[in-house]
Amino acid sequence: MSGKLIRGVEIELGTGVYTVPPLNFQALEDLEEMIASLESKLTGGVPDKAARAGLITLITVSLKRNYPDITEAEVREKLDLGNMQAVFLAIMGVNAMVKPEPLTMSQAAPAADAQTGVSSTAR
Repeated sequence: MSGKLIRGVEIELGTGVYTVPPLNFQALEDLEEMIASLESKLTGGVPDKAARAGLITLITVSLKRNYPDITEAEVREKLDLGNMQAVFLAIMGVNAMVKPEPLTMSQAAPAADAQTGVSSTAR
């Protein structure tokens, strides 16, 4: 590997910070059903053994694009109940599989003037 990482989302696993890039189409095709299943199983409480195994596979496949030598055993060791959901949501977000939270009025960008195209903060 050239040392340059594919852009993505940074996640903390164990004591390290990793950049998780979007899944490529092959991985998405291979993992699509498992991802759909994980979404419903990771919404509350401790996931069952099958869900944990699926999550570890998803994280490992995602990380392998930037860290080709990482193994499922390493991911299993670094993943815990404290970071499990955040890591899953980060992966889903980088893959545009999570709907973004709606903006509140104070977060929304000011509207551009139809004639000038310039935004104004005046109300």
